[in-house]
Amino acid sequence: MQNKEFTNSHDYAHAMKLVADFLLSKPAFNLPDYEDGFSAKLYYYADKAGFLAAARALGGVKNVTDERYFCLTNKLPRSQFSISAERSAVCRLIEPAKPAMYDCEPLLSQTEEQELSHAE
Repeated sequence: MQNKEFTNSHDYAHAMKLVADFLLSKPAFNLPDYEDGFSAKLYYYADKAGFLAAARALGGVKNVTDERYFCLTNKLPRSQFSISAERSAVCRLIEPAKPAMYDCEPLLSQTEEQELSHAE
């Protein structure tokens, strides 16, 4: 369901300006130490056509953030703007995820393992 107040990127930008004006109208305060810039992201979820239209308009750098989302990010001075969609909506599945497999070399000698098994 689309928010009728935000029908295009310019509507979204005007709303971001309102947030900026609000912050600038208040006393300055310190940001958390981990903040290193402003970041905004639009999620298209399963809307491939919408994501592709935004990607063509914005460009950006490919950035897969996790197993679920595919992102395109535009890095700007002290900020970044990203669009994101579910990878299942915009990518072709090549190989389904497999459970992790581990090969753990013996950590204990046979003697130590026997001692521990007899201690139980």
